[in-house]
Amino acid sequence: MIFVRKDSSKEKPSVLESEKTKDLQTKLLTEGNAHHFQARVYAHEQVREKLNTLYHHKCGYCESKLGVAETAQVDHYRPKNKLKGEPKHSGYYWLAYEWTNLILSCPKCNRAKSNSFPIVGTRITTPPKHREQWHVSAPNMKQEKPLLLHPEIDEPSEHLQFNPSGEIEAKQKSLQGEKTIEVCRLDRVPLSLARKKIRDDFKNDILTQLDVLHQEQKKEPFSSPSEFQRFVRFGFDSILRRIFRSAAPQEEYSLLGQCMNKEFDRFFVDDLPSEEQKKIVRLAYQLVKKN
Repeated sequence: MIFVRKDSSKEKPSVLESEKTKDLQTKLLTEGNAHHFQARVYAHEQVREKLNTLYHHKCGYCESKLGVAETAQVDHYRPKNKLKGEPKHSGYYWLAYEWTNLILSCPKCNRAKSNSFPIVGTRITTPPKHREQWHVSAPNMKQEKPLLLHPEIDEPSEHLQFNPSGEIEAKQKSLQGEKTIEVCRLDRVPLSLARKKIRDDFKNDILTQLDVLHQEQKKEPFSSPSEFQRFVRFGFDSILRRIFRSAAPQEEYSLLGQCMNKEFDRFFVDDLPSEEQKKIVRLAYQLVKKN
């Protein structure tokens, strides 16, 4: 999960502002959760296209790429149907067509999250009178103190982190981080393995380049420290630049990329076999980063 900036005033799909949708929202207020929710509206092609652009064609929760293997779904951050574990709550039915309540999701996260919406504040049980109070960042919404991270409101990097094994964990005992992992099952094995593969592929490339450097040194020692540095810099340049790019928002699992870049030693240096190798990789990191 990464932070996504959604300008609700400029980017709102026109289908959600049509007279037909406004009529549906009016009907919602009288029909409640008995309303026949129109997926052809909240999951309209316009909505999907806009969310795909904003979320870089990735699930808003787990950051898996969406396409042929995983079909993009439109999730309601606050569930439109009755809440799981709270049979007396009718669900946030009035938010069914609310743009700020719609998040791009993969089927697995959407299914895991389902109608769960844990909070620690005061639960809203009836539709706020004014439509501006339906916005996800409205004060009354924030007073619920949701435990599920919202990628357009919360900064996920403050709550979630990864290990070199690809496993996800809550940062600094963040309750929001813990609940988001639990509710969306962000710790499911296929996700951990996919993230681990990204780290392992980079690590294997580093080890391969260290072996190339070792073989070069065996053939003929470098004539000077500057020649050695040039070889290190150019040898590791492509690998390290790919690691740097892994934190870009369009990359799959880019929050993992952010962690790998912030904690480079933990992911790529600390478990190297020798101190000499550690020094070389740290030197390469400094030289490439500088340029």
